[in-house]
Amino acid sequence: MSQHRITKAIRIRTDRTDEREHSSPLFLTSSFCFDDSEEMRAAFADETDANIYSRFSNPTVQEFVDRMCALEGAEDGFEFLFQRDGVERFHDVVADTRLFRGDHVLALALGRPLGIEDADCDVELPVAVDDENLADYFSGVNLPQKYPSLMTGALALITLYQIAGRVLRQVYAIDTCKDNLEPEKRADLQRSVEDLDSELNRWCDDLPATFRNEAVTDQHVSMGAVLCSHYYSVLTTLHRNFLPVKRDLPVLPKSTARAVSSARSCIRLAPSISNVVPPSHHLAFFIQHLFSSAVIVLLYAMHASDPRAAGAAIPEPASAR
Repeated sequence: MSQHRITKAIRIRTDRTDEREHSSPLFLTSSFCFDDSEEMRAAFADETDANIYSRFSNPTVQEFVDRMCALEGAEDGFEFLFQRDGVERFHDVVADTRLFRGDHVLALALGRPLGIEDADCDVELPVAVDDENLADYFSGVNLPQKYPSLMTGALALITLYQIAGRVLRQVYAIDTCKDNLEPEKRADLQRSVEDLDSELNRWCDDLPATFRNEAVTDQHVSMGAVLCSHYYSVLTTLHRNFLPVKRDLPVLPKSTARAVSSARSCIRLAPSISNVVPPSHHLAFFIQHLFSSAVIVLLYAMHASDPRAAGAAIPEPASAR
């Protein structure tokens, strides 16, 4: 009787050591020992399969690879490290686009170009079905839903960060961040910004009402808070590069209005979601989103031509504390 792939993955484990542990041990080491110099020489000469250095091989990593192969029905696999600084990129990499969400978040916070392309991630996105319903879904059972699944929100977040990736590549690329762009390149950049702004508007319009203002469960409230705060962050990042930081710089009214409006929305959103944002997102929201929003509003107040508008904007950053 053949085993189910999940059963195979669960039962795969690293060989038990002399300590007779029940669970698989974790080899949290960078290097390995040898009984003598000859054994070490043979290992470095690839005459044996002995472990040398964890970047090359590690029993814990190999167990992970073996389990993934069992889950995917693959004959073999290997692990490798992605270069994250944009100096080196792999092409035709079989990877899930969600793998780089942390890179998107960090790049958004720093306003730096993104070192990876969405085209490098060619694994299909998961179905919009929550974990507890997956067994029924794959069994062909009809799953009537009164409201969108939480996975629908997760997929919306992935789509948002794909747009964010284009924002970082098109707006924050090195050749577009110069102080004095040629008129033609500046016009191209402005068109890119307008296209991305329209794309963000469509994303927002397509977002189910359950994640905007008609939440059904506490989980929907939390997902909606994450989606909305990240939307405001991406929108602010898109336009903040065009805010004047010196008094003699030209002002782009549309970008200024969009950046300030999204920053204000983020600040006003904070009190209502402080208790519903998961702890895993506290750093992203209350440090990245909220701090950036306060800076945007202060820049606007410094360079606003109308003293009344500037005076009205000053108290807003204080409410972000």
